[in-house]
Amino acid sequence: HPPLTSTAVQLTPGGSPDNKWQITTAGAYKIRLDLLNLTINIKQFTPYTQLWLVGDATPAGWNIGSPTPMTAVAGDLYSFTWTGPMTIGEFKIPTTTGNWGCDYFMPLVDQQGITSHLAKFVTAGNPDHKWRITVAGNYKITFNQLKETIDIVKL
Repeated sequence: HPPLTSTAVQLTPGGSPDNKWQITTAGAYKIRLDLLNLTINIKQFTPYTQLWLVGDATPAGWNIGSPTPMTAVAGDLYSFTWTGPMTIGEFKIPTTTGNWGCDYFMPLVDQQGITSHLAKFVTAGNPDHKWRITVAGNYKITFNQLKETIDIVKL
């Protein structure tokens, strides 16, 4: 029973030995398994209490000092929403303000349209992918940071 800090994994044909990681603290966890390098990273997930939108498609534009705030969804530790006008352009979701080198939630590929529902956590903003708004109008954005999913709906 290795500790959660152990990063080594092995394939055990037939399930023997049946080693398991022991979760001693209840809560949400993020697990990243790399089958190519046979490593695992297990970390308890602490949700952000505030997220923002930044980009030329948003009302605040590219102002990382004062990006557009999202609103926490009542009763859901992981979800945020925002409804309002967007212009043709790009946006991403920073985890803090005032620092372009912060962590972000971004699309899986650069210039992703609004039809994909997948997002990813990107440390220090690299690679710098953005969602692309191609039609100006009012939008509702709902983002779940635990599941790393996003819904972008033109109203």
